[in-house]
Amino acid sequence: MKECPCGWGHPYRECCGKYLEEKLFPETPEALMRSRYTAFVNNRLDYIEQTMSGPALRRYQEQGTKSATVEWCGLEVVQAFQDPENSAIGYVEFIAHYRSNGVDGILHEKSQFQYDNHQWFYVDGQWIN
Repeated sequence: MKECPCGWGHPYRECCGKYLEEKLFPETPEALMRSRYTAFVNNRLDYIEQTMSGPALRRYQEQGTKSATVEWCGLEVVQAFQDPENSAIGYVEFIAHYRSNGVDGILHEKSQFQYDNHQWFYVDGQWIN
């Protein structure tokens, strides 16, 4: 069975596949972030858009849908936590490794997630240099 690209070490169908293929909702901000990474790896832009809300969704829709030109090479989660004053807000800091036009790079981001209507959504992110 193929291992999931998200880095948790589980088979795809038992990991992010249950969200991308079976339409289940991730239970935590970290699970959503990992499933979104897996969606980028698999060029599942439909899932990316469906799991966004607020400022992130508006920016995504303004920029338009583009096909993947990046090869995603690995994911490291630095930290994941929920806001101590509001459990409907969560954060995940991660480093995603990629290759574009033969050049290796990293995307280091602190993502913000919000729980709304029984589902977590990616709402914003801040790049970290």
